[in-house]
Amino acid sequence: MKRSLTAAAAVFLSLNMAFSAVAATKLGTPQEVRWKEGEEAMMQWKRVEEAGGRYSVEVYLEDQLYYSDTYQYSATFKPEYHENNSFLIRLTDDGSYKFRVMARGDNVETLDSEWSDFSETWDYIRPESPLGVATNLRWEETTACWNAPAENAEYVKGYNYGLYADGDRITGGNCTPQLSYDFSRYITDPDVEYTFSVRVISNTPSKFYHGETIFCETPYGADAENKLISDQLDAILESEEAILNAPDTLSSNLKKVQVAMQSDADVLDKIAELEAAYTEQKGIAVGTQISSDVDMNEDDIKVVGAGLNAAENSDAVTFNVSKPKKEVVVDHTAYRNAVQVDLSLKGAAGTLKVPVQITLPIPAGINPDFFQILHYHADGTYDVIFPLTKNSDNTVTFTVTSFSTFVLAEEGADPAFIATPSNATEFKDLADTLPAADEIEDSELAALTMAKLRASILNKDVKASDLDAEMVEKLDAIVEELARFDEEFAVNVEMDDFVADVTGAHLLAYVAGKGKAETITLFHTSLATASNATKLKFELSGKLTMADGSEDTISTLKTPLLISIAAPEEYDEVHKTSDKLSGDGIEQGPVDYEDGLITFFTTKLGTVYVKGSSSESGGDSSDDKPSDAGDSSDDKPSSGGDNSDDKPSGGDDSSDDKPSSGDGSSDDKPSSGGSSSRRSGPRSGIVKESDLPKSPAGGSWKLADGMYSYYYSDGTRAENVWLEIGSVWYYFGKDGIMATGWLKDNGNYFYLDPATGAMATGWREIDGTWYYFNEAGNGFKGMMLADTVVDGYQLDESGAWVS
Repeated sequence: MKRSLTAAAAVFLSLNMAFSAVAATKLGTPQEVRWKEGEEAMMQWKRVEEAGGRYSVEVYLEDQLYYSDTYQYSATFKPEYHENNSFLIRLTDDGSYKFRVMARGDNVETLDSEWSDFSETWDYIRPESPLGVATNLRWEETTACWNAPAENAEYVKGYNYGLYADGDRITGGNCTPQLSYDFSRYITDPDVEYTFSVRVISNTPSKFYHGETIFCETPYGADAENKLISDQLDAILESEEAILNAPDTLSSNLKKVQVAMQSDADVLDKIAELEAAYTEQKGIAVGTQISSDVDMNEDDIKVVGAGLNAAENSDAVTFNVSKPKKEVVVDHTAYRNAVQVDLSLKGAAGTLKVPVQITLPIPAGINPDFFQILHYHADGTYDVIFPLTKNSDNTVTFTVTSFSTFVLAEEGADPAFIATPSNATEFKDLADTLPAADEIEDSELAALTMAKLRASILNKDVKASDLDAEMVEKLDAIVEELARFDEEFAVNVEMDDFVADVTGAHLLAYVAGKGKAETITLFHTSLATASNATKLKFELSGKLTMADGSEDTISTLKTPLLISIAAPEEYDEVHKTSDKLSGDGIEQGPVDYEDGLITFFTTKLGTVYVKGSSSESGGDSSDDKPSDAGDSSDDKPSSGGDNSDDKPSGGDDSSDDKPSSGDGSSDDKPSSGGSSSRRSGPRSGIVKESDLPKSPAGGSWKLADGMYSYYYSDGTRAENVWLEIGSVWYYFGKDGIMATGWLKDNGNYFYLDPATGAMATGWREIDGTWYYFNEAGNGFKGMMLADTVVDGYQLDESGAWVS
């Protein structure tokens, strides 16, 4: 493929290289950062001397980061000003834009510059009229071709194009001026259909916005095309005359033959068979010669198709491997461990008529996982050979249609191969290429990949909800590992006592802090609950502390967190597997509760609830409570909870019949202001409350045969559920009837006022015996306490006060 020298770039160096950066020189800050005069949306700045061609750019919309990326320019081409059209391509929204630039060092000889001053703002209003579309999209062999728009051609800046394999984008280019692109190197799978897209880019987006993306309607079917080549080879092999003319015959389909050779093993075998027949008839010897200064073994080299390219009257074709007379300039910020060789065919025609497939050994010292071959041209540009087939014997196979200088190198962190993901699918695909943290061999490449993933999140192309727990765990561990090599990844994680564990904090700090966060802190605050529907309620919050001492509050998360919270001891006594957890940024579901920890996955820090499930509630439990339900002649229960006749009160009641207040108060009811102590062991049941799937607001009471029911605003009846109505709690059984008197709900006792149905709280005298019902809104409200001490008064195992 043609290497794009303006592709996005970012290079991070490993530990041994970082040590050598001590004596590195800080690059100068880019100057004259501006919008190019006469070209809308074109960014421009003055080239920084000694810079290797890498620059980071941040674009802001209304003072908020719009996107950021890093770009690589040719290290050998040194214009006075660098230009960048990435903003033009990404432009979508109205508003005021500005940008700034940083020159990136290689951390060996140079260090990053400071950020430049911001450019002046550029105000943009998107026009209603789009530019036209490309026309006549078609395949010409393996080359995608199109025509310019029929109108307004003078406003065309260039074309964005993309190649798709069975609908999945595999490569493309931006803002190219040409009307075609040869995709032969990418057509490698005979079992898929290839198509391409084109979008017209406007040079004056304030007048005409970019055109729509359109697709070629006719796909390129590699399987069908390969069969045609295969059939053609079969026909040639049947005739001696056809064999002698084979090179000229095949040259008319050079690119299709190349695709077939690199994607169909049968075609390759037929090319090898044809080569043997052709060279035998022509009396041509085919061999390989390696110069003494090249460290390769001839036994590891294999060439197919060389003999078919013999020059007229040549009796020998030799595949030569030698050192180049003049080495090409290799960008050391992109590649390392480079080995330069000249590959050529001696005795061959000047222009190849048949593609040549070559197998070479991967040089010692190059990691095969990151091995690349660069094919250089006379003007200093180069193609990156694609596809490369890496073989089990540490060799690599590739197909070419021309020869010159080739560079065998290890990819450092070349941004031409790692694009910033533009959607969740691309994000996942790129994240999947990363090894596990303990298997990282190339920290530079891992750091670059993480930078690209971060950029896609900061660009808002990927949301926190796009990451699952497995991905967060993997990326978080990688950030921790890379912190050993690069301080940009280093961050302290601090948690209060209730936050037992968190996964994803390192990743979140790396992304949200943009590599400048020193500490991330997470806080937990228990909150009182106002209802029996909620067993636990707590608030999560957090902050980032930056290197300059500033602090940023964390709420909505750029990447999710997997958090384990230490639950209060009381919850262990009332937990059920059917409990539900919900809250800000949390998908409602069963509570993950084990060893006293509640663990959940969240995309936001805020309020978290643990609630019971109405399906476990125990109906009106008439067999478990005294049958003292009272009827009322009113149309609905009276509001208000405790009846003055049913609660301890002053007057003539003897203080010997109940606890005294202890402070000489004339009020005979015990004070409810003290704290209670409870047995720490497990209890026999749980407080079972509802998730309240519907709000009682707007509903109405109905009285039938002396029994009350409650109907929601949609007309359905409340059943098997606790409801808070007018600040008072009621329970409705499976038959929808309001419960009164004693209620046993999953092993715990409650008392509901016989006249009103209101749930009792605090001290209550019932049939001459005093009981205490929990007053705290902590998920246990209204539950009768037993075998404990409340306000200094002992309650026995039945809950009765021991007088």
